[in-house]
Amino acid sequence: MFRKMAFWLVLLSCWTAVTTLQAQCDTKERTYNEGVHAYFAGDYQVTQMAMDRVIDAKTIDPRPYFFRGLALWNLQKVKEARADFARGAELEMASTNRFFDISRALLRVQGKSRLAIEKERRHARQVARELKQKKNQIFYESTRLEESRVLRKNLNFQPAGIH
Repeated sequence: MFRKMAFWLVLLSCWTAVTTLQAQCDTKERTYNEGVHAYFAGDYQVTQMAMDRVIDAKTIDPRPYFFRGLALWNLQKVKEARADFARGAELEMASTNRFFDISRALLRVQGKSRLAIEKERRHARQVARELKQKKNQIFYESTRLEESRVLRKNLNFQPAGIH
């Protein structure tokens, strides 16, 4: 009896946690969409506020950073906009297990602000590529050193029956 009751309590708490998480994700997505619509309607203050809420909710999605940056760009806050573009590009490169269709999200964005975004995205890709090359080099060097250590150790090995 106690086991059944414990099972149902665990199941209920898991269901509650999942529905709460789903509600949070739905809220973030809805707020993001409202911000995008406000951006394309030319309401950059609303866009900034909406993207602030999504970002404050600890999102790993780079798109809110790009759209907040675009809103800031249009509000003549270019330095802050470039910082958001850079942060969005960093998140894009860090999200190896998730795909965010950045190009599709920014399809309607053209001009100098889009060029600034693409510059930051190229830079982030270059940094990620260099980091991967460094990791590969370290791995290669450690493998090579370990290989030579193992091979030296086995040079003294004499197979049975050979004198």
